[in-house]
Amino acid sequence: MIDVEWRLIKMKIGFVGYGSQSKRLINILKKIGYKNLKIYKPFVKKKDPNFINSNLDKIKKCDAIFICSPNKTHFKYLKIFKNKYIFCEKPIVSNLNQLKKLKDIKKERIFVNYNYRFGYLSEVLNMKKKLKLGNLIGGNIIMNQGLASKKKYIKSWRSKKKNCKLGVHEILGVHIIDLINYYFKIKKVSKNLVNLSKKGDSFDTSYFNIHLNNKAIINCMVSYFSPFKWGYNLIFENGIINMDQKSISVQSPRNSFNKYGHFIDPPIIYKKKFSKFTEYEYSLTKSIKFFIYHVEKKKFFNKKLFKTSINSNKFFLE
Repeated sequence: MIDVEWRLIKMKIGFVGYGSQSKRLINILKKIGYKNLKIYKPFVKKKDPNFINSNLDKIKKCDAIFICSPNKTHFKYLKIFKNKYIFCEKPIVSNLNQLKKLKDIKKERIFVNYNYRFGYLSEVLNMKKKLKLGNLIGGNIIMNQGLASKKKYIKSWRSKKKNCKLGVHEILGVHIIDLINYYFKIKKVSKNLVNLSKKGDSFDTSYFNIHLNNKAIINCMVSYFSPFKWGYNLIFENGIINMDQKSISVQSPRNSFNKYGHFIDPPIIYKKKFSKFTEYEYSLTKSIKFFIYHVEKKKFFNKKLFKTSINSNKFFLE
């Protein structure tokens, strides 16, 4: 057991940025017992809470750093805090030149928050052999919401190419790419980026295909200009995984017939309802606990985690 005194007093956690994602992470940390938090913003406004400061030196004294600043600044802060435990929001870098320079940064203390690796779907994918699903042969994935319809979107860094070059593709699409990349072998990602809302100059919608080494294709759409729609439909040789905001289920086997010998929908052999957390909330909480555990124990992260993060970053940039 970790001493409560360590959680509440001794362990100091620093945040770079105080946007919506930062606030989500802070709320989770407080719920699990971490309250000694320091928050940095390069420019503090009058309306900002008084616990936010613009003195980076105060953050440098922390045991662990959460980088939640705009995507294009991640690499800069990685270099500043290179000797600390770092929880970095994805993507870790925003261009291929920075990707090459990552070889000069110590990686064993860096955790990149591709948090869907810890979700309900990830748990089922870990059981795919046990469930006898076979190879992944196709699928459809959608992550849509109407953020671009809100007035605040036009002022957000998300709508500006200088801060978010690939728009929604690098914010939401990269999560999909990473999860598939973590469990399967991606050959390439082809994408079509558009700005349907005409707000800002970055992209609010991405249509992209993930091509696997076995020639399977997964069709994906992420958008900030759509009614809310979120779901995974992954088709395997011998089964189907379906997930929405309320539950995840597995149907199998492929050879399922009615009394006339005609193919029918395979029966559900596994189902889990999300009674408390959505996939996002569940996976994000587990990501934070995973990171904090390594900081508390002074353990290094598995090299595969960082290597896969780099490959995912490369696939969405190319």
